[in-house]
Amino acid sequence: MDLETKNINGVLVPYCVSIFDGKKADSFYITDYDNSSDLMMKAALKFILKRKYNKHKIYIINFSYFDGIFLMRLISEVVEASNIKPIIISILLILVYLIKIIIYFFIDWMEMILFI
Repeated sequence: MDLETKNINGVLVPYCVSIFDGKKADSFYITDYDNSSDLMMKAALKFILKRKYNKHKIYIINFSYFDGIFLMRLISEVVEASNIKPIIISILLILVYLIKIIIYFFIDWMEMILFI
């Protein structure tokens, strides 16, 4: 998962979310959501939080840094906050989302490079 942003009057605003599940690429564009970056990112999160992705690792480019700033607030709006379990390993943020028996791991892509 990756976010693209643009500078609008000095404020960085996400305008695209791209997701690749290993087989298929999907993109979410701000223009498809009444120019609301929040609605766009919530739609992308709901897309990836499907039962079929249970126990999958979701690698997010710059999740521990830049992209995580935009995603953390929205993840807590899409998922009940008591089901979010943040874990920090080294300098990397790993977010484990638990609900019932479904588990999703949101991991910065650098974890893949550093720990594989």
